[in-house]
Amino acid sequence: MKESLTKIILLSVCCGSFMCIPILSSSKLKASRLGYDNCRYWESKVAPIESSVEEKKSINEDEEANILEAIDCLLKLEGDKRVAKFGGAAHPRVSRIFDEMSKVEVAALYYISYLFYQKWDHSNAVFLVDKQADKLNTEEAIKEAYRLYREWFQKVKTIGLSNARAAKLDPLTGSNIRWY
Repeated sequence: MKESLTKIILLSVCCGSFMCIPILSSSKLKASRLGYDNCRYWESKVAPIESSVEEKKSINEDEEANILEAIDCLLKLEGDKRVAKFGGAAHPRVSRIFDEMSKVEVAALYYISYLFYQKWDHSNAVFLVDKQADKLNTEEAIKEAYRLYREWFQKVKTIGLSNARAAKLDPLTGSNIRWY
């Protein structure tokens, strides 16, 4: 407790002799108190980074606040062209063999949908399909998917995760993009 108070005092702007105003949000304080960056944890779910990040802390992936934090973190991975930790078929009934692995930026969107639907095989594979060109993971489709996911995330934050799930609010509905 003493350590927490010290950090709050150090991270405060003092106005006068008795009043201090914290300059960091509570989530930032929580992250600094825990000694790690939660976004690094979420990145470790989709990107090849040192395993020590994953092993240090486990985050409850069923808790709404954690899911919202995860979505926010994972949306920052747009443009990450590294090979993802997972890819290809997500369901055993898929017989297609994919020539390439998915990139981190696509795996991040897939993981967001996994967290939202609470179902790993919410699609058949970790590839975005451009319905017009019938191609997988095109730059245009990925860019558009990120735009759609960000818009969707704003709605989810406004109405709440439970309500968004109940409304079956899908980020790609009505677009020219779908999951494979």
